[in-house]
Amino acid sequence: MRPPLNRESEIARLRERLERFGFPRLRMLLIVSLTGACGFVTSAVLLHAGMLSMPVRYAIALLIAYAIFLGLLRLWMRDPHLTNPDIPDVPGSSSLSSPTSSVPSGRTSSAAHDSSSAGSGSWFDGLDGADEFTVPLMLVIAAVTVLFASLWIVVSAPTLFAELFLDGVLSASLYHRLRKLETRHWLDTALRRTIVPFGATALAVVLFAVVAKHLVPTAHSLTGVLHPQRTQPVLESTR
Repeated sequence: MRPPLNRESEIARLRERLERFGFPRLRMLLIVSLTGACGFVTSAVLLHAGMLSMPVRYAIALLIAYAIFLGLLRLWMRDPHLTNPDIPDVPGSSSLSSPTSSVPSGRTSSAAHDSSSAGSGSWFDGLDGADEFTVPLMLVIAAVTVLFASLWIVVSAPTLFAELFLDGVLSASLYHRLRKLETRHWLDTALRRTIVPFGATALAVVLFAVVAKHLVPTAHSLTGVLHPQRTQPVLESTR
């Protein structure tokens, strides 16, 4: 008799199958590369369209890139050449437990907003005395954060793809056979697995843009931040 099937054991079986035949890390590396390229192109297009604010432009580009990333995951799930793992029989039912989330009170959120707004002025005042190494240091921190987030997503790709296969492909095509196995919506799985590295990337990149814009107000791009002297002739010629 087969042991009772549960979500964890099925994900482990699918992960092993994908690692043997599906090249999940190579696929994820391609998806992450396309996502980064789309974010870069989006920022360049927005700059060409007249959006000069680096923090706002980078934030919009990151949001669009993340949406494209989720779309590429959905496209992977529709791949007809995807290796189809063997589907075991589902013996018996498993109880589902939905985690409860606590909603913070209005008083707590308002107090946090007041404290953050009160400390923002002193934080920017401290940047006025920063030396010339502040911007390169922030750039290095942002680059390292992006690199580690990308590596984390690529390394953990087999588990992510296994969960997406279970929650998206199998639950859609074999719903009646898998209805006793715990499944989630594929978007919930993708967000739960990738929101932390993308959030860290967005925080690091936008924070770098805010600091760079404060220290080099005339710069509207990374080139202008690293070489601010190049923007001076342009500004003087327009006067």
